[in-house]
Amino acid sequence: MFNKQKIKENLFYTRQLQLKFYCPKNKIIPALFYLEKFLLNNYSFSEEIPISTLKQKWIYEMIEKGNYSNEVTKNLKELENKNIKRKVLGLIEEFSDIPSLKDKNYFFTSFKKFTKNFNNLLVLNNCSDLQTSFVFQFILLVYIKKFAVSDSIKEILKLETRPIDFFEIVFIDIFLKKDSQRISKGYYLYKLLLKYFIK
Repeated sequence: MFNKQKIKENLFYTRQLQLKFYCPKNKIIPALFYLEKFLLNNYSFSEEIPISTLKQKWIYEMIEKGNYSNEVTKNLKELENKNIKRKVLGLIEEFSDIPSLKDKNYFFTSFKKFTKNFNNLLVLNNCSDLQTSFVFQFILLVYIKKFAVSDSIKEILKLETRPIDFFEIVFIDIFLKKDSQRISKGYYLYKLLLKYFIK
């Protein structure tokens, strides 16, 4: 069982709110969010990504073998579910295929594929009310890695027309306007409430 305090400490605050709002009793969704966190944390925007690749291979092997005995994988134990394990491994493979940002078209095509299958896993595990946006996942990656986003990439992100989750659109708006390397949880919650009351 997931410890609520651990979730509070370790997951990004937008993900914390989504868990509480959309699927508070679901045990698999927190594990998916922990996996997402691991993958994003260990992605490298550099073209030379051997360490990133090794870490992705390592987490793949740990899940494949059912090894949840260390500090990283203990939060992923719920992914051992036989109905989703193969799909989770496929998701890791898809993330591993995301290239460097030098080839923008291929990068975003690959990233969108990862997001699509991430959402498929949310639906499969009874959290269909939440569909994450590739724009949010990309901005979350950029925010975590403190990567400077060019104006041309921002324009690509603004072309996204599909509906975006309320919790995610607030973070996206803050990031694109503020372009800050740090957005405090307090400031985010303030903007969240502001948008809720004036929408």
